[in-house]
Amino acid sequence: MPTGAKPTHFIPARERNKVEQRLSKTRVTVFFGKNAENIKQRIGFLPKLARVKNMPLEKSLYKSLVLTNYSIKPKKYRFPPGKGQVLQGKNPNSVLNGNNTHEHLSLFDFSQETFIKSKKTFILECTELKENLSRKINELTEERPPWFTLDDVKKMKFLSESKILAKSRIPAHGQVLRVSLCPSSLAGTCHKERDCLAGLCGLIKRPTDLYEVLAFHLDRVLGLNRSLPVVARKFSSDLLPYKYTNGDARPIIWWDPDIKHLNDTDNDQNSHALGWIQYQQMLKYRCGMSNSIVNCNRPPCLGIKHTEWAKLTLFDFLLQVQDRLDRYCCGFNPDPSEPCVEELLHDKCHNPKELVLVHILVRQSDPSHLVYIDNAGRPHHSEDNLNFRLLQGIDGFPGLAVRVLKSDCFQNLLLKSLQFDHVFWESQGGFEGVKKLVETINRRGKILLKYIEDHSLPLIPSV
Repeated sequence: MPTGAKPTHFIPARERNKVEQRLSKTRVTVFFGKNAENIKQRIGFLPKLARVKNMPLEKSLYKSLVLTNYSIKPKKYRFPPGKGQVLQGKNPNSVLNGNNTHEHLSLFDFSQETFIKSKKTFILECTELKENLSRKINELTEERPPWFTLDDVKKMKFLSESKILAKSRIPAHGQVLRVSLCPSSLAGTCHKERDCLAGLCGLIKRPTDLYEVLAFHLDRVLGLNRSLPVVARKFSSDLLPYKYTNGDARPIIWWDPDIKHLNDTDNDQNSHALGWIQYQQMLKYRCGMSNSIVNCNRPPCLGIKHTEWAKLTLFDFLLQVQDRLDRYCCGFNPDPSEPCVEELLHDKCHNPKELVLVHILVRQSDPSHLVYIDNAGRPHHSEDNLNFRLLQGIDGFPGLAVRVLKSDCFQNLLLKSLQFDHVFWESQGGFEGVKKLVETINRRGKILLKYIEDHSLPLIPSV
């Protein structure tokens, strides 16, 4: 409904009718009801994402074809005012900044539970992403996919736009630079000495670590929400070494000052020192669960909820992240060029007592939940050599994430999410390159689903 329109401007849409309206170049909120009298602002339900195709008619008018398969469900999934907006005409601030003849997917604010498809109920219908989808993605905006929080979007904008004030090396991590950042809104007031404690820093990693971006978006689409915000960016600051400014895209990850680190320079990438045998024993105690017989905050538990490990293993399996639960490459056949082979770590696999976990991190303010770092994984890892050791000891998997993986929506949701990072999108060769990455994750998801079914593992409710 255009701003200021009277109720008579509503055209009731019944069943599967096609609605055509001539609307001025403005933002439109789509509502549904049985007739014009009972249409209310807070009750609009779209079991299918609207496909909107804008075609110019005159200089200031656009013809909008809105095709929906809708229903009225007055007791569930209420959209707040101002949500469920379809952009008519070209919006320079839109995430998708293609030309008006392209088909765009409208964004709707809905619960993550609406990702779930069943035979009888289809709350979210997937719209196929076609090859003619706009390759040009404009700057990040607050018009976001619903799996991102506003805080996610703010941090992504901060990482992609802020000016670099200073740089520093991370001990024992020569390929990583920590940079102090100043957002344009705070220009002239930033103090590099205190920036990192205030959450105004980021880590710039290698171009080969760009898959951290894929991992972050996967984390959000699956509803895990354990990874730190990250974007791909091309740098030009004079403060950086040349190899950082040669035009290659690199990931920059938000530096979380709340992460708990051990006071051990050789083990500072952990909040807890944890060996493989201790980890497997801890899983048997189901720490923090209602049927656990031990205190979650006392040994053998670490204060981390049992369900956290299920989320982590699902995430690591899909990405084939080895350098966390299996840095020794004991669960697959490593190539001789693998660091675990070159550094003779693989030789320790015969002695489980020597195996330790790394990157087991929590926040000081939230010690019961894990934080995922170094998530680039192995998108090109062979499917006949997947690491199933990552799943050892896990007795159930997060229900929401599994249902998203099962749904026909998963690939499209992840593709749509990755469009939000136009630098990453372009670095992978556009739609075709990103699509291959998403298909790889989807195939691994099918393999994981079969593993869950074969082992009769239950789904854990979202908590």
